Amino acid sequence: MASVIENEVKEKPNLSKKYILPLLLEGVYFNKNVLFSIINTYLKDNLNLYQDCIYIRCKFTNDIDYMKFDDSIINLPNFKKAYNLLNNEVVYIIDISNIKELNLFLEGRYSEYNITSKNKIIDFFKKLNLSKYFLNQIERVFRKDPSLKKEIEYRLHVSLDSSQELEQKCDINGETINLKDLMSNE
Repeated sequence: MASVIENEVKEKPNLSKKYILPLLLEGVYFNKNVLFSIINTYLKDNLNLYQDCIYIRCKFTNDIDYMKFDDSIINLPNFKKAYNLLNNEVVYIIDISNIKELNLFLEGRYSEYNITSKNKIIDFFKKLNLSKYFLNQIERVFRKDPSLKKEIEYRLHVSLDSSQELEQKCDINGETINLKDLMSNE
């Protein structure tokens, strides 16, 4: 089954799209149409242009919702830069050095997010009316739900220690955008 946060490009969503992006978008115009225009998010680029940033790769559209998103994101105080990419895509680069949960995210310690951040993430996806299953899975990861632990153990034929998180740790290589190949020659 495809993830509810996938898009038409069918690139598997990075974990930063689920556990970091919602923490940044307070005050940014956002709805389901905008969500589906986001191809993926990344935490590094292969040219090492920026440190401690998130790269939000989008399919550019002239849709009014997307234009409102574009306008509000470039007016964020932590907005760094936007680049036009090939195939009518754009990447927005946002500083995330002030995101307290960044180190927890990089270490895969989702259950240790503070309650405010957990609620921001859950509320962000609730407002988009995404599937209850998707929201439930995030909540279960945050609280290290024992039934989710059993499901994972059964599915993977392993025994998990009670200290283990119930979501994979981010793969920083997978969280790296290949700007060299995606940038247009403007």
